[in-house]
Amino acid sequence: MAIDPKRVAMQVAVRTLQMRGSKQVDLAANYDAGTTGTLTQLAAVLDGADVPVGALVDAVLAVEAELVEIIANDKVHPYRSLFYGRSDDLPHASNIPAESDELLRFVGIFSGICDSDDNMPLSEGTLQEINRFHRRGYAGEVRKYNISSNRIYHTRDSVYFEGCVWSRSIARGRFAEDSLAAAELPDSLEGAWVARTIEFLVQEGWLQAEGSYYGAFAQGCIARLRSRNLEMPQLPSVDSTPNPQGN
Repeated sequence: MAIDPKRVAMQVAVRTLQMRGSKQVDLAANYDAGTTGTLTQLAAVLDGADVPVGALVDAVLAVEAELVEIIANDKVHPYRSLFYGRSDDLPHASNIPAESDELLRFVGIFSGICDSDDNMPLSEGTLQEINRFHRRGYAGEVRKYNISSNRIYHTRDSVYFEGCVWSRSIARGRFAEDSLAAAELPDSLEGAWVARTIEFLVQEGWLQAEGSYYGAFAQGCIARLRSRNLEMPQLPSVDSTPNPQGN
């Protein structure tokens, strides 16, 4: 249940005629080399005539970040667990964390705030309630938090944030691996990732001819993702995909 971004890059290359070679045997060998080799090997099998390899990699990463952000901005999206992260334990009046306890950047909205001792969630309260608790105005157990001025105020010894995390540097590092290196996105989104990357390159001034077909496909997938519809259409094979260039 994961996608290799190098395969996404090679799918984009195949569908936009960016690969070296004209014979099927050469194209197949180059495709395999690009999906299982390093970034240097990936660059070697692309002709670079329309899109430099650096621009292609940047586009693949930009779309990965976009898809992760869509998931991370939906508090109940079923794919959130694929990007789970939690913060360090935070005492009362701590700054809101930007990174997880593994130093990965939080993206989107937080899932919740939990007690570090028993992992039970806290509910949102007012600053007045929390200040009253710290002045010993409550006799019983209180599980409240309030976020104000980029700080977390709460009634426990320490708490932690839960949310989604993602690292662009880790994602870019997958292109340096000399074997398959999968991202966390589920297999069902591979077609959306490929099509949106082509659409992204069109927006950046590359591959104008392919924009209409792949753009419509990508936007349809993104609409499904935003509505939590996990049934995604699959891109047709290269042979059956309309090619605006007439090749």
